[in-house]
Amino acid sequence: MLEENLEIAEGGEMCVTFATGMASIAAVLGVLLKSGDTLLSHHTIYGCTYSLFTNWLPRMGINVVFADLTDPEQLQARLDMEPGLMVVFGETPCNPSLDLLDLSEITRRVNEHNATRPPRRRVVTVIDNTFATPFCQRPLEHGIDVVVQSLTKNIGGFGTDMGGAVVGPKMLEPDLLLYRKDFGGVLAPKVS
Repeated sequence: MLEENLEIAEGGEMCVTFATGMASIAAVLGVLLKSGDTLLSHHTIYGCTYSLFTNWLPRMGINVVFADLTDPEQLQARLDMEPGLMVVFGETPCNPSLDLLDLSEITRRVNEHNATRPPRRRVVTVIDNTFATPFCQRPLEHGIDVVVQSLTKNIGGFGTDMGGAVVGPKMLEPDLLLYRKDFGGVLAPKVS
């Protein structure tokens, strides 16, 4: 029921829940990226996400670059210069600075770039919607491909329970479910 409600709230085709928000971020990136790919992230992100991007993803052969995604020209420059770029990631509002990203502009530029790429090499946009929740913002409505969020904060009662979610296209669901099973990031059944 939680997954169905979050899917509807965010306006996605599917939702897969995880034990934590970090498990949801690790899962979606584990499904979307492989060794040799590049992840572009906004320069201001949650500390644990930053640690994942700088300590762990490089060990798997994933290149991580940072830019100021509030500046569309920096996004464009990275799209133009990073042939292995496969994911653009950001939070909005950002933790802890509360930077706001223009989701429609990010979508527009990524879509223009994707028009020059084969379908299997298209760049995927991922936005962490933890701070805003679907009550205040629905990134999918702005063309973003995938939403991740921690359920531990505003959705789940400010730390009373832990959880995370990935909401997006139906085609990601089988791989996300397999990733959740194999890496053990299953949400506990008694979490409310």
